[in-house]
Amino acid sequence: MDKEFHYYLTYLTAARAGFAFNDALTIAQACQAVDDNTHISEINPDTPQSYSNYISQTMDILRPRASRMRIYPVFHFIPGDPALLSAKRSDRRTHPLNTTPDSPLANQCFNTAAQTGDPMLVGIAAHAYADTWAHQNFVGYKHVFNGLKGIYKLLPNIGHADMLHNPDWAAHIWEDSRLIEANRTINNKNRFLDAAERLYEKFCEVLNKPSETSVRDAMRSDFYTAIGDEKWHSFNRGKSKRIQRYISLSEQPEYNALVIPDFHLDDWKKEAIDKKWQINEDGEEITTIKWKAPDKYQQTRWFRFQEAIKKYQKQTLAIYKNSVYSKLPQDLLEEIMAFK
Repeated sequence: MDKEFHYYLTYLTAARAGFAFNDALTIAQACQAVDDNTHISEINPDTPQSYSNYISQTMDILRPRASRMRIYPVFHFIPGDPALLSAKRSDRRTHPLNTTPDSPLANQCFNTAAQTGDPMLVGIAAHAYADTWAHQNFVGYKHVFNGLKGIYKLLPNIGHADMLHNPDWAAHIWEDSRLIEANRTINNKNRFLDAAERLYEKFCEVLNKPSETSVRDAMRSDFYTAIGDEKWHSFNRGKSKRIQRYISLSEQPEYNALVIPDFHLDDWKKEAIDKKWQINEDGEEITTIKWKAPDKYQQTRWFRFQEAIKKYQKQTLAIYKNSVYSKLPQDLLEEIMAFK
């Protein structure tokens, strides 16, 4: 999934579930920021305000790095149920870390984050949870299970790199040739609508209120219209028009009647830090990164988001350690946990 779902549709889903504008927006911003959070910054080194963040995505998702394998199963490829009918492949392979939609583990990870009541953590958890629909039938580390034959075998078999952005585009129909014939045709629109329905129900749980079938169905109908016609080989054509329809929906009373503003994680980062390039006395270019307000940096949205990323990772890895990771060979676990 890309920004269409993780930001715009996530905001609309949170609003429809009953979150007020600011909380719904924070949830959506944190959800999208998981994909935007690709750089490690060393801020105010060697001072009491020193800080280093943690990434949740690599710079180019089509060029994932084997040395940073730990982030993929945590933030983008939650392991599911490899025995599901929708996971059946023509080669009959299964994998214990295969991602499947709405899995018990995905629900546990979401619920654990939601119990904190922190909209940042809810948004981060919503990202990983929703990705179980788009990223189903892939594992979040380097393995031939992910790979296609032919020219695409030149790409790294990490996640859905071989499939390029096919799983991410809202109105796109494509074929996953690894699966049995009955499963091969993938309609992303249907997947995204299913994810939005369940995310609505999960958001209602966060608010300690029952989900309403009529509201959920009306929301699905709104999203169905906003996404528009799905097509074979559509790639991402029509994205700007779809986004305008999402923004128009946000102006409706059911969605808080306030326009969704654009968002980039760099907006939060620029509020928090100054980055300067200087030439030292040896003629070398050096970069200095400092807090704009050293006494208030912990109140910035960028810092709070980064702390939420670390907390979500810690909580999720603890869940994995006591479940799916406990069954893996030690050498494989060490490979997956690698981060350099």
